[in-house]
Amino acid sequence: MSEAKITLDNDGTEGASRISDKQHDDPHIMKKEPLDNEAKRKEEKDFRILDRKLRALNNADSIFILPFAREGFKMAHMVRAADKLMSTVKRKFGVTVDVKQAKEIFREFEDFAGIVWKFVFKLSPNLHSIESKDWRKINDPIEVKKTIAFRRASIVIEPRSEESAQIAMAVKIIQQKNIELRQTSTFEELEKFVKEYAKVLTEFDGILAKAATKLGENYRPFMTD
Repeated sequence: MSEAKITLDNDGTEGASRISDKQHDDPHIMKKEPLDNEAKRKEEKDFRILDRKLRALNNADSIFILPFAREGFKMAHMVRAADKLMSTVKRKFGVTVDVKQAKEIFREFEDFAGIVWKFVFKLSPNLHSIESKDWRKINDPIEVKKTIAFRRASIVIEPRSEESAQIAMAVKIIQQKNIELRQTSTFEELEKFVKEYAKVLTEFDGILAKAATKLGENYRPFMTD
């Protein structure tokens, strides 16, 4: 452990303490304040995120997703991007987006909702009696939402369009089935799931990129990371 050197002033009294070169270069000492600030910022950010989740409990249509692995987080954030883009279509409609463009974009998201729900039905045959438009029937009750909200990794979606709501619910189910399959399925079944899952993710990413281009919005593809 390095020691602080004490110097004496000309009159022989004890002067100010001076940190030795070795101690001055100690990264643990030099970085203590920045690290404290960083921890504080992280804590404040976590609080803001949790506050947003808890406020979303008041929205009956809020969908709480617990993503599994990196791909799960990508897909959940893709839903947010889709919801934002569809909201942008409505905002720009009649201004910079014409009827044809708006219909094309919404049709592509509607078609993708059908694709992702087809994947859901394959993973959960017991849901065949549910149509994607009935997603509210299988949304979590508020008690379950609250439990998920306190999970740090959870993400909440407050859909502003029917299409993004249907996609969000499908994504929620896929994350749950992803965890189950890794615990109960054979390697062959898991391999098949992973391939189909990747295909769905890539298609979703492509639709988002295409919609963003049409709207003149910036979009960084998720599947290139």
